[in-house]
Order: sequence, then C-alpha cells, then structure tokens
Amino acid sequence: ASMTLSFTVSAMHHNHSHRPIWRPRFLNLATDAWFTLFQGHPGYVFKTMHIENHHRFHNREPDITRTDRFRSGNDLLGLLMHPIEFVIAASPTIAIRVSDAFRKDPRDFALIAIHYLLLISVDILLFWLDWKSAIYVVLLPQAAAMFWLLASNYLQHAHACADSEFNHSRNFLGLINPLVFNVGYHTAHHHEPDRHWSDLPAGHKAIAAQISPVLNEPSFIWYLLRVFFLSIF
Repeated sequence: ASMTLSFTVSAMHHNHSHRPIWRPRFLNLATDAWFTLFQGHPGYVFKTMHIENHHRFHNREPDITRTDRFRSGNDLLGLLMHPIEFVIAASPTIAIRVSDAFRKDPRDFALIAIHYLLLISVDILLFWLDWKSAIYVVLLPQAAAMFWLLASNYLQHAHACADSEFNHSRNFLGLINPLVFNVGYHTAHHHEPDRHWSDLPAGHKAIAAQISPVLNEPSFIWYLLRVFFLSIF
C-alpha cells in the first residue's frame, strides 16, 4: 500500500507546488516539510526544475530534463534510466539554485537546509530504532515516491510532440486519476498550470478536440503493459 500511495504523494507534492493547499504561509511551510518526509527529498527544486524550466519549454530542447536528452524512443530502458538521467541533467542547475540562495537569500537557504536536516534526522532515527522496518516502511516508499516523481516526466512526454501547443503531453484518462489527483490530465495541466487539480477534467474537456487521440490513454496499467513489456516481444 505504501509503494502504491508513494505515487499519490508525488502527485500531491506536485500539485501543492503549483497551487499551495493553504492560504497562511506557515501552514504551507509545514506542509512542505511533511511532504519532504514522504517524498524523500525537499520540494524547493519544483520551482527551478519544474515550473521555471519544464512548464516553460514543454519537453522541447531548452528543457533541461527533456525525455530525449540522452536517448530517443519510449521503452522500458528509457523509463528506468530517466530518473537517473534526470538527476544528472538537473544537478548543476539545482547546485546553482542552492548556491544563489546561500549568497543572496539566507532565509531561503535556511529553509532548504532545515528540510534536508529534517529528512536525514528522521530517517537516521528510524533506522537506528529498527533498521529492518525503516527500510521496509520508510526508505523503500521514499525511493518509490522519488522514482515516480521523476519517471512521470517520461510517462507523460516520451514520444509526444514537444513542438505542438496541445500534443506535447500524454493523458491518462482512466481510474488512475482519483489516485493521483487528476495529474493524468496532463495537457490541461500544462495549458493552465495554476488551474486547481479538481477542475482538470473540465480543462481537458475544453481542449480535447485539439489533442491527438493517440495521446489519450484510457488505461494507465494497459499503457505500461503494452509499451514497456509487450512491445519487447
């Protein structure tokens, strides 16, 4: 259940980064810290790598984390390698982001440092209390949440048309959406990034006629089986 819900945590963290859950800032800061524990990494990178980079370029060549940066195609190897390649490509930009915060914005840098310290301290404490349970209950779900967060970029954009206004993303329209807070309606999300997640089905409906039917997948599970496993044979 934790491994499955790690996918949900990634979607919640993503949606919160675009449109924070609360009006009071202190509640959003507390929620950021809470997500850090489940995601396995602080969420400060969302603004730099996701909002300012990915949503600006929609997987086109200037997008640092574009799915065809290291290899073209859409296959199992590409899916499994993309999170690693994502980190390799994004690390220099993230390092600059932290360095700039250290030099120019001590308060922002302190928040970043607090999130890392919180995550590391909690993981070490739980590992010390019961290392076997910590691996099973905490570390593996954190790793799964990070994998899904990064792999979702590949799932949603590999072999889509990056230069198209409405065909740069793949949409998953089935029962996956209640589990992932409608992030499956990905074209609508890119079209209006600040639109609330609960309104994305309506957003998708409004632009559906302009999206290639090939990019509307009725079943997430069938897509995984068809593209990443049956295609091998």
